[in-house]
Amino acid sequence: MASSAPTPTPTLDDLWASDRARVSVVVAATPKPGVDFATARDALLAVRWDERSLEWHSTRRGPRDSAAAAAPDDDDAFVVEAVGSCLASGGDESSVAPRVAALAAARFDDAELVVSAPCHVPFLEVRDGVDDPRVRVAAAALLEKEESQGDDARARAVAAFAELGLAASRRRCVASEDLARLTRAATRRMAAAERAMATRHGSVRFGEDAFAFREMGSRGGQRFDLLFPREGEEEEEGGGEGAGEGGGESPQGTAFTTRTGSYGNQSGLERDERDGGDGGEGDAAFVRAFARRAPWVRALVDPILSPPPLSSSSSSSANSASPRRTWWCDVSIVYSKPGARAQDWHCDGRHLAGAARANHAGVGASPPYAICVFVPLVDLNGEVGFTQFWAGSHKADALIGFGSAAEVLRGGVDGKGASYFHTVDAGGFAAYDYRLMHRGMGNFSESTTRPVLQFLYAKSTYKETKNYGSASLFEGGTEGPATR
Repeated sequence: MASSAPTPTPTLDDLWASDRARVSVVVAATPKPGVDFATARDALLAVRWDERSLEWHSTRRGPRDSAAAAAPDDDDAFVVEAVGSCLASGGDESSVAPRVAALAAARFDDAELVVSAPCHVPFLEVRDGVDDPRVRVAAAALLEKEESQGDDARARAVAAFAELGLAASRRRCVASEDLARLTRAATRRMAAAERAMATRHGSVRFGEDAFAFREMGSRGGQRFDLLFPREGEEEEEGGGEGAGEGGGESPQGTAFTTRTGSYGNQSGLERDERDGGDGGEGDAAFVRAFARRAPWVRALVDPILSPPPLSSSSSSSANSASPRRTWWCDVSIVYSKPGARAQDWHCDGRHLAGAARANHAGVGASPPYAICVFVPLVDLNGEVGFTQFWAGSHKADALIGFGSAAEVLRGGVDGKGASYFHTVDAGGFAAYDYRLMHRGMGNFSESTTRPVLQFLYAKSTYKETKNYGSASLFEGGTEGPATR
């Protein structure tokens, strides 16, 4: 019987080829004095590496250092930044930068690898935070008067949102009477929740322990996420503060004191148990009704999460027809007390199994399955805190752990305006793709809690499962769920 030929010993090239994968690289190359941007850019794009299948996807002009950032048009203080992708193994994609410096030595003094990642890297520079025109284009459609919102405005809003994963405005877009009513509802809800924590779940060290109830979860230290009751979860009283969409003032004679927890002649704890912490003023019903008619629904939520009307032969008919809504909405209060620390970069929702991912050029990501809208109930600035977003990060599903790249690549959008004390007004908003990377910043104030309403709109096929527990905060004995 003939013996089989011996298996050849694999070479280093064979081993490398079996373990290679495509990664994204961002390179910054410093031009020689006198080389203009166009010449330097063309020289960088001419650098090839066929064995690694190197491809360049986009370039831009960047500041050479922090001083140059203040003068972005200075012809002698720039670098050429480029994002590309190549095959790599074991981190050897770092070889791309010295290859650029060597093969384009006539044009560049140096080149460095800024970022590498196993997926698409967002390459969107956002200079002015929520005041950036690309961030505001989607907001413009929301802030126009209802009768002037045509199909073109909505199409621009949807297209901008698809690219950035974000739409935001410093200006108030919530009517004053609605904002006042929402603020009262949030204040009552927070007071009821903290009263229940103190009286029913004293074993939980509020602000220190991690916990998860059906209605409320801790989000690290002095930051909390508190759901309003869903329809059917609370017993709503008639004649309260406007259970419908109109709202209105509380009836005369109704007593409410958040510090003592008293409601009229009944203890706050007894009432909380009966109505699920709703406050007994129709708060949850009002909040749910507002969520359905909020200004961003027609401009953004409906076009993305619901199909168009079945009979929409013209713009006028499309504007008058009600879309067949195929989404649900949860509303919660995300509030950060003084002393709350900055969060790590994270995304609220991951890319769904089987859904299309963007390639390394950022093309091909599946559309959103959920949209989150933040509405601050106090003015936001650097002291009380804000939320920071990474524009374009919704297209990739492997950026967890790469959040610091948002600042390195100047893609962070600060929800406080263009400067430290440039506030976002209470009643402004930030709408973002549920997959977008973001983080809540710290609250450095002495006594101001930062409450933000969070409206989560999701397709009816999506079920949220991870953010809360199963035991009720407002029911049961004095022992809460085991802390995490």
